[in-house]
Parts: sequence; C-alpha cells; structure tokens
Amino acid sequence: MFKDLGLRTKMLVSVCLVVLVSYAVTITYITMNATAMAQQNAEKTAQEIAIQYGGEIQSKLNQVMDVARTVANVFEGMKNSKNTPSRDDMNEIMKQTLKRNSEIIGIVTLWEPNALDGKDDQYKNTFGHDATGRFVPYWHRLNGPIEVQPVVNFDDEFWYQVPRDTGRAILTNPYVYQVAGKDIRMASLNVPIKHQGKFLGLAGMDFTLEAFAKLNETVTPLGTGYGYIIANNGNIVAHPVKEIVGKNIKELDEPEVASVIMKAIQEGKIFKRVSKSKRGNKISLQFMVPINVEGTNTPWSMGVSIPMETILKDAVSLRNTSIIMGLASMLILFGVVFYLSQSLVTRPLNRVIHSLTDIAEGEGDLTMRLPVHSKDELGSLSSRFNTFIEKLQN
Repeated sequence: MFKDLGLRTKMLVSVCLVVLVSYAVTITYITMNATAMAQQNAEKTAQEIAIQYGGEIQSKLNQVMDVARTVANVFEGMKNSKNTPSRDDMNEIMKQTLKRNSEIIGIVTLWEPNALDGKDDQYKNTFGHDATGRFVPYWHRLNGPIEVQPVVNFDDEFWYQVPRDTGRAILTNPYVYQVAGKDIRMASLNVPIKHQGKFLGLAGMDFTLEAFAKLNETVTPLGTGYGYIIANNGNIVAHPVKEIVGKNIKELDEPEVASVIMKAIQEGKIFKRVSKSKRGNKISLQFMVPINVEGTNTPWSMGVSIPMETILKDAVSLRNTSIIMGLASMLILFGVVFYLSQSLVTRPLNRVIHSLTDIAEGEGDLTMRLPVHSKDELGSLSSRFNTFIEKLQN
C-alpha cells in the first residue's frame, strides 16, 4: 500500500513517522528519568525527615532513660552501703526527681519481697506499700499535684518480667494503666536494680503518648505527607488518623507485608516501600527509621509517608509539557515538510511528467523547455530533459 502512495505523501509519512518515534523515545526517556529523580529526592527527603523527628524522639527517650538509670544507680548504691536504706529517703528522692523532670508523668520503684531491707512485715498497707509490705510506690502527677499510690498485681506484667528475667532495661510497648481511677495510654522505661548480680527490683519512668502525638502532628513532608510512630510490637503510637492509634499493623496491612515491617522494626533496621492505601487506593512512599534507646533491645520506629501523586507532580508536569511541545513541533515540521516537498520536489517533477506525457501522446511541443532553477538533482533532471528535447527537435 505504501508504494502506491504519491512521493509527497511518502515523504510526509516517512519523516513524520521517524520524528514521532524520536519524540516518543525522547519523552519516555525524559519522563522515566524525571520520575526516577523525583522518587530518589522524595526518598532522601523522607529519610531526612524521619531521621530528624526520630532523633528528637530518641533524644527525649534517652533523657528519660538517663533519669531512670540515675535513680536505679542511687538506689543500688544505697542497698550496697552498710547502712539500711531509708524508705522515706527513697520516697523523697523519687518525689524530687518527678518535680524536676516535667517530661515524666510518673516514677516508680518496685522491689522483690524483702529484697530492700527484710522488713516488709512492718510496712503492710502503709504509705507506698502493698498489703504484703513490699516497697512499691508510684509517684505521679496525673491529677495535677504530685501524689503517690502503691502498685499492685504487677509480677506477671511484661514490663516487670523483662528486667527481672533478663537483667536488661526495657522500653515498653504502649499500654493502658489505671492511675487514680483514670485509664492512661503510656509507655515506660524501666531499669533493673541489682545487688551482687541478683535482681532486687526496678526503677522506672512513665510518660504519656500525648507528647509523641503532638510532635507527630508537625511532620508534613512536601506539604501533603504525614508521620507516624510504631512501637516494637507493631502498635501505632502516633498517627494523624486518630482511629488508627492503638491498633497493630497486623490489623492494617496484609500478613506478609506486616511480617516484613515487624521484622524491620524489631531488628532496628531502615524500611521503605511503595504501598497502596486501603482508603481511596492512594499510592504513597513510606520510609521508616529505628528509634533506639541506649541499653534496650526493643526499638520503636519513626515513619514518614508521602503520596506518590505529590512526589511525581513535577515529573508529570514535565511529561505533559514535553508532549505538548512535541505535538506543536510535529505540526510545524509537518507544515514545513509539506511546503518543501510541494515546492522543491512535487511541482518540478509534475512539470517533467506533464512534458513527457505530452510527448508520449504524440502531440508534444518540442519547442517547450523546462526552467532550471537549481543545480540539485531536480535541476539536473530538467536540464537533461531539455537536452533530450533538443536532440529530438534536431
């Protein structure tokens, strides 16, 4: 079919097809590179923001850990001294520590039965003690003024078992604990107290999760993204969608994906992925960095999520601009090729064809000559035609 087309049409089709393919390849290359660069820049931005805010949280937690470790060391030193530790002095130390550290909502020390001074029987149901006389005071400021109450039924709680059974400090997962008749979502940093390598009790600091939620609200990467914090067990500590807070990622993601995320969190590793949300099917880039507290092995994670629509906004704009410019250029080129093929090729050839047709039909005018306007192939063809006619005429 192509061979049956006119020369001008063949030229137009050939040139435009080559140009179209060239433009398509160029635009594809530009778009792919722009997309890749945009995603790389977004990943870099997400990582920097996650590290920045994760570092702030890590710094705050380490400050709390320093206070807990200091109190534990003081109590341990009192136990190791020759004098019997004063429970009143220990209470005063805790009360003053809470006064001077506004980021702490509560401070606690919990001792094994008769591990402090062997005098638990003398303190049954007294200030800061339980029914057995164990020294278990919890100082807190939940109601405004600093108050104290004994901690009960804690021996089977994970936040007590870990320091007791492993001898390591622990950053707990979020939990709800009733203090002064209120259910409070909080987390704790607990440090073991030891004597000659034996576990005697712990010193711990409590902090509510409200401060983390407020900090997380300020995380808005590229204007449309958001931040989130995940605890070591996968529970959401902070998230802009309030209904998600407190849920576990196993409830929010596919089992295979949740398993990979959990592994990264618990191993304290960086994690990134491009995911589609269940709400609205929006695709976003997610980047997570570990939050490690010195002396613990239960890291949390700070995450940042940025919509791919925002990430690729400039790349899509560049692609669309390139397409428009490409189409405009093709139309201009089409017009130029059409004009040149008409004036420089088709019209001169048609004159030669008309003269040859006239001669072939036996009624040709042998005095007719073709004008020669150039020295190119068409000019040479016209000149040769004129020479041929002259010979016929002679």
